[in-house]
Amino acid sequence: MENLTQWSGAGHDNQVRVVIADDSALIRQRLDALLTPHTHIEIVGLAEDAPAATEHIRRLLPHAIVLDWHMPGGGGLQVLKDIQGEPRKPLVIVLTNYADEPYRARAMAAGADYFLDKSSEFSQVGELIAGLMYQPDHVGA
Repeated sequence: MENLTQWSGAGHDNQVRVVIADDSALIRQRLDALLTPHTHIEIVGLAEDAPAATEHIRRLLPHAIVLDWHMPGGGGLQVLKDIQGEPRKPLVIVLTNYADEPYRARAMAAGADYFLDKSSEFSQVGELIAGLMYQPDHVGA
């Protein structure tokens, strides 16, 4: 995984803390349903827009964020720009309906770790976040 050196690992209770940022309530619910069966994943914040996502990242210090590309208040690109200087940048999974290559390139250049298409790669979110628990250098850090 890319940028894991910036990721500080699961908390002392070995929970992977996740923020979900998407302007669609249905997508937030689907992600919640996908992630909550994993007992070591804790959803600590839900955001409907870019400013709330940035605030949640800074305040809640998640290990991972699932980030929509198009949201009110600046979208995923703005969030990525906002958190670039943070000392504890979470693993960032951009999950979007706008999965064209120009968007992917911009997201990756701005610091996203993964860029997934909502229509065909949705289930990979759970696999990627669940996999964080098995990073021996980061669990419990």
